[in-house]
Amino acid sequence: QAGAEAVTTGTFPTDASADWSAVNVYNMPGDPTWPIVLVSYLYVKKDQTATNPKTAAALKAFISRILNNHVGVVEEFGFTAPPTSVKTQTLAAAATIVYPTGMTSFLEEDETNPIGGMATNVISSKRIAFDDYQRDIMAAQILTLQATVSGLTGNGGITTQLHGSGTTNPKNWFAKAMRFMEDRSRMPMVLTYRAVGSGTGQQEFVGNAASSGKSYNDFGAGDIPMSKANYDGLMSATPAQAMVHLPFALGAIGIFHNVPSADLGGAALQLDACTLAKIFSGSITTWDDPAIKTQNPNIKVPAN
Repeated sequence: QAGAEAVTTGTFPTDASADWSAVNVYNMPGDPTWPIVLVSYLYVKKDQTATNPKTAAALKAFISRILNNHVGVVEEFGFTAPPTSVKTQTLAAAATIVYPTGMTSFLEEDETNPIGGMATNVISSKRIAFDDYQRDIMAAQILTLQATVSGLTGNGGITTQLHGSGTTNPKNWFAKAMRFMEDRSRMPMVLTYRAVGSGTGQQEFVGNAASSGKSYNDFGAGDIPMSKANYDGLMSATPAQAMVHLPFALGAIGIFHNVPSADLGGAALQLDACTLAKIFSGSITTWDDPAIKTQNPNIKVPAN
């Protein structure tokens, strides 16, 4: 519900390339709306025309698999799929990404496609992977060999590579999606994701002086919008590095506190949805705030 309200109220900008640094979905309208909702985003450069065509095609396929919640894996990993209004807006934003001219996109084969399913650009659920029937030692050996071949061939060789980093929350989901693409693609693919946190994901996506302002990865991911400083850095580059925010999952945030029971008069702490949202948005900063004291008349904590 929070995601739908964020679209209705304009909390999610209609321009995915705008500055989203102030966006949050706290205290959205509606009785059934959870007060504090985390939104996970993909960070993607809008102009991919200089990207290796194989990598760009893999990026496009990965984005599609995540945004379309292929085979319902978002729920498998404890997230809530964005409502239709959010998905529609996000897919429209993804459609603004510009890919290399002449790039051959990957296709999905879920239903049998005679002859066509044998094309090198098809990721097929019908294709049986090696590790479907033999794992452990031989699988480890193949991965080691694959990494070696990848290093020898580089992105201009036979191996298609795609790399990202960021929030830890979707790491298992991303791993499953990437492994599926690697296993079911006819051409060799290597996809990796470093689960290092939203902040590090933003840093590596933006790049620094050592990388001449270029991204260290092909995409980033985070549970927060791109910070204003990082966004401004991208836009002030020469040429400007426009990016898009692609919300792909929602999650309710649980609350923990450390107010001693004695300070609450032996009662449980009471915080309604609006108060929780105000705490997370920074408008309530102390335990003796009137809004908290009204709901907890026996609370006794030091001033401020």
